[in-house]
Amino acid sequence: MPDVICPAVGIVKETGTVTRFRSSDSSTQEDVVYTAHISDLAVACEEDDGVVTNIGFDVAARQGPAGDVREITLPYFVAVVRGGTEIVAKDVYEADLTFEGENGRARVRETIRQHLSIDDLQQTRAYEILIGFQLSDDEFIYNLSR
Repeated sequence: MPDVICPAVGIVKETGTVTRFRSSDSSTQEDVVYTAHISDLAVACEEDDGVVTNIGFDVAARQGPAGDVREITLPYFVAVVRGGTEIVAKDVYEADLTFEGENGRARVRETIRQHLSIDDLQQTRAYEILIGFQLSDDEFIYNLSR
């Protein structure tokens, strides 16, 4: 049996980080409640009526100067793109993090199984799986400005 080819999997640069501020009209460093990022991507594939892509990644956060929360829930998306432009599937999940102790840091490992129903396993080269935080317009604009 030939090796299963995984689709390309990546973190969307502009959505791989989220910064939350004390209020929506503030964007100074003193008003940062927390900043979180997605990292440490691991991918493995298997054949099962198409291709199943097993994806693992870390969601880590650090409290900022205005950090006064112990638990946060961060929505993130997993999108399947064909041909570089056509979104064929998108799901939104949530990562729950708890800031432990006095270090102001939190981390959780997320795992996702993404199934591609395709007959010719060589077709997986036409697909990408993209991951990022589900950001508000203001959060996205903030990331673009950095």
